[in-house]
Amino acid sequence: MKFTIPVLLLVVSQGIAETPFYGRFNVIEGSAKVGEEFILTLTLKALIDLPDIAVHFEIPEGIEILSDSLSFRRILSTGDSTDLPICLSITKPGPYHISAHIIIAPKDTIYFLQRLVKDFYIISDTTNATYSEDPIEGVYYNLLSEQVIGEIPPEPPPPLTTYTLSGTVRYRNKLANQLDPLAGVLIKLIDRATGQVVATLHTNSSGYYSITANPGQYTLKIFAQNYAGEVHRFWKGVARWYGDCDLCCSEPTYQFLSQAINLYGNMTVNYNAEGDRADWARILWRIQREKNWMYNHTSPHHTLDYIEVCYPAVGTIIINRPWPWPDTTITYKAPKTPFYVYFGKLEAVKFKIERVMPSWWPWSWWGLQVYYRNPHQIVINDYDDIWHERISMGAISHEWAHGLMVSTLGDKVPYDWGHAKHYYYDVFQHWPCIFRRIC
Repeated sequence: MKFTIPVLLLVVSQGIAETPFYGRFNVIEGSAKVGEEFILTLTLKALIDLPDIAVHFEIPEGIEILSDSLSFRRILSTGDSTDLPICLSITKPGPYHISAHIIIAPKDTIYFLQRLVKDFYIISDTTNATYSEDPIEGVYYNLLSEQVIGEIPPEPPPPLTTYTLSGTVRYRNKLANQLDPLAGVLIKLIDRATGQVVATLHTNSSGYYSITANPGQYTLKIFAQNYAGEVHRFWKGVARWYGDCDLCCSEPTYQFLSQAINLYGNMTVNYNAEGDRADWARILWRIQREKNWMYNHTSPHHTLDYIEVCYPAVGTIIINRPWPWPDTTITYKAPKTPFYVYFGKLEAVKFKIERVMPSWWPWSWWGLQVYYRNPHQIVINDYDDIWHERISMGAISHEWAHGLMVSTLGDKVPYDWGHAKHYYYDVFQHWPCIFRRIC
C-alpha cells in the first residue's frame, strides 16, 4: 500500500550547498591546553568576488577572550585569501564548540545576503588539546553555564569518596496555577572535562531524582523526554538549488535545564518548569498518562511504547539559490489542526515549493531524503491543544491514539486511512471492540 502524507516543511538553513568561499580553522600559535594562550585563525579563500563580508566569532563560557574584538570586515576578490585571528585561553577543562558566523554583504541595500556558520571543536585539559571541525559522537560540548553551583575545595576529597546529587523536578500547571511533580523525565550527569555521560536516570512519581557520583565537575541536564516520548521542534529541512533536499523530522530533544555543578559535597538542585517549558512538561505528562492508562486497561496489555511530539509547528522556509540569485525566506506557521504521522510505512513525500531557478535552468528536483529517530510522531501548534481540558483530549490524546492503533495492528496503517472527521471519544470508545478483533 502506498502511504502519502501532506508535508508542512519548516526549513532552517544550515548553509548553502556550494559556498562562495573556502574556510578552515587552524591553531597557528600556542596550544589550547587549559591555562595557555593560543591563536585560533579562520582562513577564508574567496571563490567569487565578495564586495563585503562580516565575520563574528561566538565563544562559549569557559574560554577567556584575549583579543580586543571578535568581529571582522573584509573585501575579497576571486582567489583572495584572508586570515582572521583571535587570541583565546581556556580556563576550565572540557569540550568546547566555537562558531564563526559569516555574513556576506551585510548591508541591507545589497540584495545578495547569505549567512553561513563555520564550526570548530576543542577538547582541552592541562596536558592535551585535540581539535576537529566535526563533533565527536556521544560527546556533549559547551557544558559550562553562566553560573556554577558549588565550590571546589582547596584539598581533594579522600579516596573512594562519593556524594549525592538530588532534587525535585516540577512544572507549572497552568490550569490550577500550581507546581506539579514531573514524573519520568530523563536526567543525565555529564563529566565537564570529557563530555561523557556518567549517570542516566528518570525522576520518580514525585518528580524526585538522586545520583551518587565521585567528586568532580559536572553538568546536570534535564531533557523534555520521558518513558512515553519526547518533545522537540518541528521538522527542519534544506532545499538546495541543484535539486537535492533533506528533511530532518527528529530535531534535538528540548532541554529543561543545563546546569554546571561542582560536586564536592551532597547537593540539592531543584527545577521548576515555567512558561514555554511548562508546555513541554504538560505534553510529556499527557502522553505518559495515555500510555499508562491503555496498558493498565487492556488484557493482554497493549499500549504505544514511544512517540515524538513536535511543538510548536512554526519555523522558517529557506530555499537556497546560487549567487547572484537571492535566497527565499518565508516565516511559516503550520495549520492549527494537529496531526499524527507514521513514518514506518512512508513511501512518498510531497515537497511543494516554488520554482527555485529560472525556467531555462537545466537542473530539476531529483531527490528528497527523510531522517527520523522514531516513526510515530504528533505535530501540534496551539496552546489549547496542551492546556484546554477538553480540547487537549481531542488533540494530543486523540493523535496519540492513532499511534496506538498503528502499533497494535502490527505497525500497519489501516487500509484507505484518509483525512475524515473523527473525534477522540470515537477512537477510545471503540477500543474494546478493536482489541477483540485483533488480539
